[in-house]
Amino acid sequence: MSPFAIRRFSGRIATLVIAAVSFDALAAVSVGLSSSNLAPVAGGAAFSYTMTLGNDSLVGASYATLTLPPNARFLGATIAGTDAGRWACETPDYDTNGLVVCEGGILPANSAATVTVVAHFDEGMAGGVRVTTARFTASGQEANAQLLQNVTNNANVSTASIEAWEGRRLYRTAQVLVAGSSSAIGVLHSEALPADAELLFLSATRDLDNQCRLDPDAHTVDCIAPRLAPGLHQLTLVAEVPDRMFADGFE
Repeated sequence: MSPFAIRRFSGRIATLVIAAVSFDALAAVSVGLSSSNLAPVAGGAAFSYTMTLGNDSLVGASYATLTLPPNARFLGATIAGTDAGRWACETPDYDTNGLVVCEGGILPANSAATVTVVAHFDEGMAGGVRVTTARFTASGQEANAQLLQNVTNNANVSTASIEAWEGRRLYRTAQVLVAGSSSAIGVLHSEALPADAELLFLSATRDLDNQCRLDPDAHTVDCIAPRLAPGLHQLTLVAEVPDRMFADGFE
């Protein structure tokens, strides 16, 4: 074999080796994403997201990001594993939504680290599936993972009403109680009035404040609240009925 032929053959071997290294690099970094609670309650207890970061062979700057889903509120973050002390995270403000970004400098080859983010879901949210996204980048390679959580809203709404008459005047207090740790979403509460009643006074507390209006055609006071937080909400009204009998004293 001529020297020229040997050089050409050696060049082909080098090309094949480079291609094999490139293929391995595509699978060099990995990220896993899990949660301590896949079915949290809106406004309920805190839970954790854990990103497991893997590096099979590469060395270089390492970055991990966790995108909190809508209505999830950041409470804290911790790092464990190889060279955990070399990691630093930028986080949203406490009890706000946002992006967690952690930088690790170098995650050594054949090592792993974990980033644990503690959060909870806002009480004022509707139930439904929420998606959390994790991303890990090292030496130009990237891995992604997603996690689905089925968030439930456990608000239970009950109402009660008391009223008294003083002559022609009706005094009524209505109470709307939201039980559970979640907020009630899209609440409509209606108080019927006598057909010929004139509304003299109307007030409401907490999330019902400024949400109640008189419907003169239907003779009702309607309260439409986008959100009622857990606890007691109250509506007070005074109306007068001109032709009411027994106008003297209470009934």
